[in-house]
Amino acid sequence: MFCKNCGAEISDNAVVCMKCGVLVGDGDKYCPTCGAEPDPKAVICVKCGSALKSFQAPIKRQKQAGYSKNIHTFKEAIAICLSKYADFTGRACRAEYWYWGLLMFLSFIAYWGLANISMGNIIAYSYDEKTFVTVTIIYWIWCLGMLLPSLAVTIRRLQDIGKSGWWYFITLIPIIGGIILLIWMCQDGEQNANKYGMNPKRE
Repeated sequence: MFCKNCGAEISDNAVVCMKCGVLVGDGDKYCPTCGAEPDPKAVICVKCGSALKSFQAPIKRQKQAGYSKNIHTFKEAIAICLSKYADFTGRACRAEYWYWGLLMFLSFIAYWGLANISMGNIIAYSYDEKTFVTVTIIYWIWCLGMLLPSLAVTIRRLQDIGKSGWWYFITLIPIIGGIILLIWMCQDGEQNANKYGMNPKRE
């Protein structure tokens, strides 16, 4: 056995190197098995093959078709939905669907607030018909513009759990259809690839 600090040969039961005074095992200049002086960045000794430091072989990530970056923020989800404006293919994870739903909800709250203010329901005696009409027109233009991406992300969400997008029309069944669709939207997607594409949670 050799001292890792100075390279001197020491006995197997030694606690301290008698040449440099360093505790056995300390240091990283020399191989403890053969005493060779390896490259400072080496993880094994090229002379004897002994491990010099613990390491984990790097795993190369390969991007696979159909895989998308994990969604962690509201901004990321909205960007994906807009980039797939009328794309009904592939899959959408729960975060993508529900963040988009949050955007639609916030837009409705904004319209509701402005409409009620202009109608005098929130601030008394402040009825402004022109403002109300303008806000309403802008909101409905917004809704029409967001109709396709809203439908597309819903279809992709269904496909993420392995169901055909045609199941969207289950909402035509009063009350029960909407409840069933809501339950499906809350389910986690299939972990492995399905016939609609790869798992969108993986990179």
